[in-house]
Amino acid sequence: MQAIWQKFIDSELSKVIKFYSLYCFTYFLFNVLLVSVIAFFHFLLEHDMSIVEDWVYRNSWEILIFCKISAFVLIFKLIELRIYRQRFFINFFKKGFTYPNHYIFVVILFICTFILAVGKVTFQPTHTKYSNYHFVSYLGSFFFYFIDYILLFFLKSLFPFYKRWEGYTFIFLSSFIFFAVSVISIPHIKETTIYLLFHMMALMLFTLPYSQNWIIGFCYIFFLVAPLATFIGLDPIWSGQFSLFFLKNPLPFSYVLAIWLVAFSYQYYIRGKRLID
Repeated sequence: MQAIWQKFIDSELSKVIKFYSLYCFTYFLFNVLLVSVIAFFHFLLEHDMSIVEDWVYRNSWEILIFCKISAFVLIFKLIELRIYRQRFFINFFKKGFTYPNHYIFVVILFICTFILAVGKVTFQPTHTKYSNYHFVSYLGSFFFYFIDYILLFFLKSLFPFYKRWEGYTFIFLSSFIFFAVSVISIPHIKETTIYLLFHMMALMLFTLPYSQNWIIGFCYIFFLVAPLATFIGLDPIWSGQFSLFFLKNPLPFSYVLAIWLVAFSYQYYIRGKRLID
């Protein structure tokens, strides 16, 4: 066991996990501090606790994304000398700005179709008045994943690792850390929690073999994650409270697991019986 731990410590992967863990801790700390400051000023105005909770709830996406961006900037400050010397960040974005592999659109279409068909989507006409919440939910859901995604793959490019065990460990640890911190930091988290884990695992698994092509992850989040959260009530904070549609038959865990197992199997087939290189 000690040999395995030492092997991990000596690998470049440990640096990636270290910086990402520091980013997550900073994001969580900023979130706690910001909510505390907001509550403090509300109490100065002699507002009831219910008013404070309602304000934080309705502005949760703005708070969370602000904290993520702040933590993201701080992490970059810690490694900025290396970035500026090699123009690493600029080169990373330029190399990754390429047309995504076609399989990602097959995956998006399959997952979306399965959820809509099995869940029996129902229209909520009274929610058409919540267009501002739809906009915030879409942007919030997008950046909630994309900031972590782009940071993880930038760190992987900055500290490259090539062994297969490192790839699998990267997928597992990054997804678990993202899931755990998200559950802790999101107020009033809804029953859609499990989607946080599966979405992040999919982002890591589908794009790891193409670590320079961040457009793949962008498409997955923009065309699948954010629309599902915003329009059919899979928002981890607001659920279907403001969405135009909702799932009449919410998918049980076994169904959700089956969807992504099929998607992962498709990736396995496309990659020539290799999940990662």
